[in-house]
Amino acid sequence: MWEKPEAGDLEYGLRLDARLPKTEGSLMAGRFLANSPVYHPRGDILSGMPVLAKQYVAYDMVGLAATHASESLLLKLEAAFKHRLPLQGWREDSLVYACEKTDVVDAAAGVEYNANNRYQIAVEVSNRHHIDAENALQLAERNQTALHLTVTRGFLNQTLDMAYVLYYQVTDRDILHDIQLSYRPSDSLEIQMSFAYIDSSRRLSPLGRYRGEDRLTFEVRYFL
Repeated sequence: MWEKPEAGDLEYGLRLDARLPKTEGSLMAGRFLANSPVYHPRGDILSGMPVLAKQYVAYDMVGLAATHASESLLLKLEAAFKHRLPLQGWREDSLVYACEKTDVVDAAAGVEYNANNRYQIAVEVSNRHHIDAENALQLAERNQTALHLTVTRGFLNQTLDMAYVLYYQVTDRDILHDIQLSYRPSDSLEIQMSFAYIDSSRRLSPLGRYRGEDRLTFEVRYFL
């Protein structure tokens, strides 16, 4: 069952920006609905199985962001405190798939390098810190650290673009490799292909459930 947002479930926020010649900063605060839904039992039983409700739960957030440009480099810093953020996972004590609300601090630092538009490299390190140490979900470790790497390059007079994406979840040693190719021989035709490979050593890790589900995608787009 899906519990859709009602008229009273509003999102609101405030953002203040400050700009200098090479530096920008932002302060943000508000109440938002989580991007990912959570499932919780409604107390009803159907054919001997509990009925789960799908819901987008609201949380409060205060965040800071800053960027600094220097020739071909762009430095980025972000930090956010999220109050009563909904998390989903298996409870260690009862092995029940449950939802819990907890306070977390998300932080990230990254750098982007642009080599005269010939190729681009972006590296980012992020960490999620769970303030509530008593969180009982198996997938909610005290700290979750991840590394993101993206390399893009254009070929054939920028008609062929290649991108390599690496996601390394340091805490659980999960690795995702994603190679993407995009070829546009004309303004009306675009051909895309991508291959994703998942390397996970823990069945209960965030990517563990997708082990053995490597994906090859081929797509053709025609623009009228």
